[in-house]
Amino acid sequence: MIKSAFRAIQTDIRMILIALCLAGSFTGAIFFSGFDKPYFVPALLLVAAGTLVALWPGFRKGWSFASAPVTWLLCGFWAWLALSMMWTKVPHVSMIFFVTISTLPMLFFSIVQSPRADDFIRYCRAGIMIPVTLLALSTIGQYFLLPDLIRDRINYPMLNPNNLAETLMMGVFLSLPLFTTRTTLFGRVFLGTIISLCVFAMMMTQSRGGMLALLVGSAIFAVVCHKTVRAQWKSFVILAAAILTEWAVYHATVMSRWGDSHLLGGGDAPEAVRVRYELWKSGWGMLKDYGFTGGAGLGSFYLTFPPYRQLSDTSDGFFLHVDPFQFGIETGIPATILFYAFCTAVLVRTINVFRIGPVTRDLAVPIICGFCGLLGLLINAHLDYPLYMVTSQIMAAIFLAGWYRATEDIIDSARLNLTLRNRAHRIFLIPLLSLLLLILPGWILRAGTGVYFDGRSSAALQNQDMDGAAKYAALSMKYSPDSYDRSYLVDGVWRVRLLQTQFYSLDPDTRLKLYETADRDFDMALERNPLNVPVMTQKAVLHYTVAPRLDADGLQHAREILEDELKLDPVTFEVRVALAKMYDLENRPLDSIRILEGGLEYKLAQLYAPPPYLFLLAQAYQKTGNMPAAQKAIDDGNQRVELFSKQAANQTIGVGGWVNQKIEQVFGN
Repeated sequence: MIKSAFRAIQTDIRMILIALCLAGSFTGAIFFSGFDKPYFVPALLLVAAGTLVALWPGFRKGWSFASAPVTWLLCGFWAWLALSMMWTKVPHVSMIFFVTISTLPMLFFSIVQSPRADDFIRYCRAGIMIPVTLLALSTIGQYFLLPDLIRDRINYPMLNPNNLAETLMMGVFLSLPLFTTRTTLFGRVFLGTIISLCVFAMMMTQSRGGMLALLVGSAIFAVVCHKTVRAQWKSFVILAAAILTEWAVYHATVMSRWGDSHLLGGGDAPEAVRVRYELWKSGWGMLKDYGFTGGAGLGSFYLTFPPYRQLSDTSDGFFLHVDPFQFGIETGIPATILFYAFCTAVLVRTINVFRIGPVTRDLAVPIICGFCGLLGLLINAHLDYPLYMVTSQIMAAIFLAGWYRATEDIIDSARLNLTLRNRAHRIFLIPLLSLLLLILPGWILRAGTGVYFDGRSSAALQNQDMDGAAKYAALSMKYSPDSYDRSYLVDGVWRVRLLQTQFYSLDPDTRLKLYETADRDFDMALERNPLNVPVMTQKAVLHYTVAPRLDADGLQHAREILEDELKLDPVTFEVRVALAKMYDLENRPLDSIRILEGGLEYKLAQLYAPPPYLFLLAQAYQKTGNMPAAQKAIDDGNQRVELFSKQAANQTIGVGGWVNQKIEQVFGN
């Protein structure tokens, strides 16, 4: 008896540890702003830690893995992404996105294989709901307390309002199963408050995609779980009344502040639809061109998109905003097929559960809430990019695990029992577990270390500290993965800067060594990422700087590099300006005009081209004697100066800047 009680306590501790790992990972991932900062490291490492805790008992007893069409299709999709690493052109970028997307299958399989999987899922759900609730409160607080720091939509601390809305939407469906099973008044009120807060916060984001997903999921829940709704009609009526009251408050305040509502079709709705359409046209062209094995690799869309940009497209071009098709563009058409096959398997299994016979309310609610949460994520995956975010991956894993376990109690699904005691199993398990629990975490840590030292090197360079820039660049190259191209970039940049500022004070041997090492650094970076436009820019700057003193054909080399770079990214102001200036030095004003006018064919450049760009175009026109065109370019440049000045005067530091200011006030610099 004592032994069994001790084992039960051990299991409870493991469940608490997993919940804490996921809560910590989720919280860190909320603040994710890109892989150029090391904040992704704790989020991904905590996912690996949670997976290890869940799998730990199996090292002695073995593991019972879920075996059904839906799970095998998930494995197939995951395996294809892993296989695509063999032909990726950007190994570091692809690896970091592969680790991110691996969050879902790793957590799902590790939790579901546990003998007490249902308890694990409840603990994980509760652990995630804590940061989700705080996120909802933060969003509402920003709306009412910091109105001068926000525009018409709230996104802080996430990348954009849609990311925030879809996270809150999934929080609603994570809370619903607990809301329907609580019998005490306090429990109902507490969980109903969390749900209403999430919905209210979603309104603050003004995300149409998030609200659409919530409405579709709520309708499916009301229809399929109508018995639960009828049995607890008082609770649902009060919840609905609270949400309607929140809508009235939102509508009144948003109309008084900005005069329209994005949720009712106001704001930039028509322009957003147009831009998405242009973006999707480019994506379709890429999908047709790349074929079976896709483009440059997983996570490479933002690198390969620029040449396909439509002239009227004003998007940032970082994501396609249709994740399944982006998987196909990046890694090959089978990724898209396997993804939709997996989604179809989830739908078919859900339908089959209810076809078998009456489903008890205790099982119907988690099945439908899990299904609706996944469906809402799928809807948003066709409007945004949630599948590339750790937060969405964690919540999707909990939804999928809860949904699968509930359906497994009705559909007798097979289990695949694996153990390290079996020699045949060891051949497969040891490499897999080593990859998931040792190699990938080690790689994540090294990647974060490289990013950290990159940042230190760049900061030292801004402070004119060449010794510090060199030291941290060397540390970045030493500790980061070999595939990390930015280490070589920052090492080359400080050498270029030294040649620019101290060329004549350096002895000839030092100059030559700096030049040759920087050139080699940039070549090494381009070997690891041939689509890295900033590296090409710096390589061109290097040749321009030393020409003709160390490179007799330096100007020609710089021009050729910039011309190649322009093919990779036609809408890049710096490259067009640099090329135009070089043509001007060679007394080729017509070529300068061609380069600068070519950029203005894109609507994005028409809206955001800096004034110097237009003034340079005016100078080129003047040299050809086209004075009317020159005057128009000057007038456009002056108007752009006034516009940018007004925008700068009206721009606020934003919620993120305000938070950083408060942190500095408390902790100092």
